[in-house]
This record gives sequence, C-alpha cells and structure tokens, in this order.
Amino acid sequence: MTSKPSPDKELFTAWITKYALSSGIVERVVEHTGIDGMIERRDCYSPEYFHGDDWHYSKEGAVLKAEEMRKRKITSLEKQIEKLKKKDFRK
Repeated sequence: MTSKPSPDKELFTAWITKYALSSGIVERVVEHTGIDGMIERRDCYSPEYFHGDDWHYSKEGAVLKAEEMRKRKITSLEKQIEKLKKKDFRK
C-alpha cells in the first residue's frame, strides 16, 4: 500500500545525491516535510526522507554535488593507498 501525498503539500521533482557514488543521481517526485531542509518521497511502500545536501532542486546542482563527492572520495582513497604503501610488516 502506498502513502498518498498530503493534499496541502505541493509535489515537486528533486534530484537525490545521497547515494550518488553507488547508485548515481536519482530523480524523484517528493514533497517538503515541514522540517527545514527535509523532503519526503511518499509514493512508495515505505516513505523515504532526504535531508539538506542529499537532494537538489535542479539536475545541475545535483551533478555539481556528485562531482564534489567523487573528488573527495578519490582524495580519501589516494590517502589510504599511500598509507598502505608505507606500511612495513617486517618490523
């Protein structure tokens, strides 16, 4: 059974970047929850909630965020690789 959108809340399209590095950017029809910066997808069996930087009003904004996430992840992985290269197990 799916939840119906609230009649007093306006539905709009949002681009979700919460899982952009694993699932890509996802387009969803959502509504504001009334809590600052939070949106809700209610057209599914179990409602999904997204906060702050996890969603965007435009695809362009979502792409910029996903690129930023990708760059941060690459930097983090490069640091991990360097740390592993420096490990000496013979000590």
